[in-house]
Amino acid sequence: MNSLKWLLVLSCLVAMAAVLGQGRAVSHLRLQNQGLRRENQAHQLAAQDRRAETAPGESERLRLENEDLLKLRNEVRQLRELVPEIEGARAEHQRLLQAKQNPPAEPSAYATPEGYVGKDALADLGLGTPEAAVQTFLWTMREGNFKRMLECASPRFKRHQGFDRLTAEELPQIGEQMGQKLQSQMQTFKDFRIIDRKEVTPEEVTLQLRSSLTSAVLSLSLRRVGNDWLVDQFL
Repeated sequence: MNSLKWLLVLSCLVAMAAVLGQGRAVSHLRLQNQGLRRENQAHQLAAQDRRAETAPGESERLRLENEDLLKLRNEVRQLRELVPEIEGARAEHQRLLQAKQNPPAEPSAYATPEGYVGKDALADLGLGTPEAAVQTFLWTMREGNFKRMLECASPRFKRHQGFDRLTAEELPQIGEQMGQKLQSQMQTFKDFRIIDRKEVTPEEVTLQLRSSLTSAVLSLSLRRVGNDWLVDQFL
């Protein structure tokens, strides 16, 4: 029994030794674990400190990069908006170049139909007949010759237009102004022909004029004063 008791005691001692050994190992591991935790926390704190130190510079760098990106985007947008304008200017430039290289043909001269008197053919034919007086009157308008136009007008025509009150001193200045006005009125004139002649009295004749460009008819009364036929009024 004594032997058995000693075996039991020995077993208990061995077990206690094992437990104590395991306890010491666990304690050692706990200490190592705590050391590692403290070391890890130190590393984390150091990293946080480094990030805190570099954060302002990094933030500034990111801000500048963002500003540059916004500027680039704005420039790209502006360039895109300019594309239609550039294309339009390029097309207009090309058109002008082509027009310069291939100038349009000169328009052909206006062909006066047969039986009509063209603007370029008007002449001072005198006042011996109503037909001649009409062409002479139109010629004075084309030439802006106000003085000669007054010679083609009857006293009633001058009175109606207020020309009878012109003095010799006023005539040169008024004549120049009226000459320009007469020429302006003839800008659209192309030709004319007499389509009808009616003798109202031996001293009065009515002529009807028409242009080849329109069907409108102009009636003109002429009166003989002495040996001259003068434009008397438009009817």
